[in-house]
Amino acid sequence: MNLLSRYKMKNKLEKFYRDFLVLDRNSQNQFPLALGNLFRHNFINRESDGVLYDFVVKNHFVFENFVKFMNYDLIIDSENKVIALIDKEEKLKINLNLQESIMLLVLRLLYEERRYVSERVVISLQEINDKFRDLALENRGLNKTQLKAVFSLFSNHNLIKVLDANIFTGKKRIILYPALLYAVHIDSIDIMYDKLKTYIKRSDSDEEIGKSEID
Repeated sequence: MNLLSRYKMKNKLEKFYRDFLVLDRNSQNQFPLALGNLFRHNFINRESDGVLYDFVVKNHFVFENFVKFMNYDLIIDSENKVIALIDKEEKLKINLNLQESIMLLVLRLLYEERRYVSERVVISLQEINDKFRDLALENRGLNKTQLKAVFSLFSNHNLIKVLDANIFTGKKRIILYPALLYAVHIDSIDIMYDKLKTYIKRSDSDEEIGKSEID
């Protein structure tokens, strides 16, 4: 690290510390808990955790200065009410296999189709199965063990929330959160379909996609 880089890092750290001292004692105590939550889950949706979302928004300047020091960006999307932690060095990215990547794109597609119809997007497992069938993806579907694992993974990143205990019924309800907008950076449905076609063409032996769409 050269002298200029060290100087910039020092300035970022000092700015964070000055802003942190402006917080009241209660907020100073809450800050590391909220920061840990953000780094563990990558996204905060107001719908799922309004208290945490509001705390980060209220004290955004402190969070922004800290994550900049760590070489991250903090995006606060007030329109869609989601906070995203964007990693410039891809430290938070994970590997998804082919089926998991297809599932992520299908959920993103369903969210895009529904988000202008209802403020809260809730789908059923049957609707996911129907979408797989419509896209001729029946052979890319997940078995019960894989489905449970992928729902757990996406829930951990605050992309979805499974509402019902039995995940294997067709009426199973799943909330799709606006964090999906940042988990998959695709702006048009046509591009999403094209990306799905690309994934479908990959051979079963090419299971690892590489860096996932999850930031």
